[in-house]
Amino acid sequence: MPLLDLILPAYKPCIGWHKYALRRLHELQTARPEWVVRLIVVSDGSPCGHEPEVLAAFAEGMQGRFTHIHYPDNRGKGYALRQAVAASSADYILYTDWDFPFTTESYLSALDSLKDGASVVLPVRKVSEYRQHLNLRRRFFSLGSHLINYLLLGLPSKDTQGGIKAFDQRGRAVFLQTSIDRFLFDTEFIVLATRAQIDLRQTSCHVRPEIVMNSMSWSTLCQELRYIPRLFLKRWFY
Repeated sequence: MPLLDLILPAYKPCIGWHKYALRRLHELQTARPEWVVRLIVVSDGSPCGHEPEVLAAFAEGMQGRFTHIHYPDNRGKGYALRQAVAASSADYILYTDWDFPFTTESYLSALDSLKDGASVVLPVRKVSEYRQHLNLRRRFFSLGSHLINYLLLGLPSKDTQGGIKAFDQRGRAVFLQTSIDRFLFDTEFIVLATRAQIDLRQTSCHVRPEIVMNSMSWSTLCQELRYIPRLFLKRWFY
């Protein structure tokens, strides 16, 4: 039976988030009972949402197949995921956001591609579908990201920022080569996977209708732009 570590970075999750996460995990396990799923939750320095009763509920709901990673300072989603991926010993890994923003079918498609032999699965969102969940600032970032991915980086997909990726041990080795701590770590991962010429497959994914994407400050956007030259060099020169 394939062993999967499902990773949830959870910085400042909402009250009761663990109950919802366990329901979604149960949906996945019911739909694909042949997978043995373990859960890794990373607090990323979160001041809330990781109380002892929350961790106990996860341990009970996952029948002990649960790991919690905590460190005191917020470092960003990319950093958080690297800590979890480094701690993983499963055959396969899937990470997503703590609110499971995509439909169950989206996650199942990623698992099926892994089982079919993909080393990295890149779920791709339908632009007209998910941009309606974005405010103007996030739409600007999304459009700019797509142009950079297509024109500057020559990636197999314009959409690299969706909050779900899945990979096997070869993909794990590539992911651990990433160094960006915040938003563009996803793009860096796909850049490195493309350069490594491993089996990277795209699947379709769909945002759940009730999901509202968080805003992004202009200062954060400007900070992320400084990584573009690094991504360009990694894609084409080393």
